[in-house]
Amino acid sequence: NHAKIKVSDSVGDKRVYGVLNKFVEHSSGVTKALVTSVGISSIRVTGACEGGDLLESNGDGTAKVQSDDIIRSKTIGKVTSLIKKTTYSDGSYLLPCVLYCG
Repeated sequence: NHAKIKVSDSVGDKRVYGVLNKFVEHSSGVTKALVTSVGISSIRVTGACEGGDLLESNGDGTAKVQSDDIIRSKTIGKVTSLIKKTTYSDGSYLLPCVLYCG
């Protein structure tokens, strides 16, 4: 019912609109992705960051710290807490963020 979801494949991609929140299986047996674009959500981050850092696409489905502190069209969100929710085998981790997608 919505456009297909594509993982960002270019660093600083301005077309990123939201982060994958979860998959929802409907009673019809169809599984749909729930994408969040505003509010508070977790973002999968690579590299070191600090609270208040702005994030942009890393080009591989994760985010990285943006090079400046100006909210731009490529900005995905702002880190609000450094409490890692999940850490993955590649060293990336989920952090709570306020989303600026759109």
